[in-house]
Amino acid sequence: YYIDWAAAFDASIVHIGGSPEALAQIRRGGKDLDQFFNASSFWREKSRPSPHDVYTSFEKLDALNKSKGYSSSTFTSWLRKSDQKLVTPTAKLIDMAISSAAFNVHYDYDAASNSYLRSQGGAAHLVTSSASGPGVQLAPKVVIAMIIPYSIVDGSGHSGYGVNGSGVVYIFQDGGSTVGTWSKAGRTSQIVFKDSADQPIKLNAGQTWVTMLAIPSKITYIP
Repeated sequence: YYIDWAAAFDASIVHIGGSPEALAQIRRGGKDLDQFFNASSFWREKSRPSPHDVYTSFEKLDALNKSKGYSSSTFTSWLRKSDQKLVTPTAKLIDMAISSAAFNVHYDYDAASNSYLRSQGGAAHLVTSSASGPGVQLAPKVVIAMIIPYSIVDGSGHSGYGVNGSGVVYIFQDGGSTVGTWSKAGRTSQIVFKDSADQPIKLNAGQTWVTMLAIPSKITYIP
């Protein structure tokens, strides 16, 4: 399903390993940046436990893309708008039950920056690297929760999400919430968000964080 997400943006797929199904699909077509075949573009960070210690950089990936002829992408952008903060926020605290306490997500709306401070597993979710020091808390401008069919696709326990189709979407921005629908016609088609009146939903400019949830009860939010 990661391939389906990225294909909508005509993006390169950077990966270290993968399920047999995904590896077969990306090697049949797509912009494949497989660490196994491009080891010099990655490194191991000794401060991190294996196998979660593989890193790269935009500089290395830009050079790798260029070497493979991946010099441009053609895609349909999501509709954007200017910030329009609510005078009285209606969704300041957002919780998403991902899989367990260690991965459950919480957002605190920050009116000053009109963004959402992200926490995971009960602690601030920080952007960190060997050079970033103590780290900076993630703070997307838009938070999206898509309700998507979920299943185990084979005996090895790989997760499968029905990312091509349609369903309910919850969009949080400007301190408020919008319940609408998402739709995606096929692998290379862009995700479309519409409100209850079937009109396209415009998103604030800036980082948008999208989470997939199996059922609506996995998400709660309060003023």
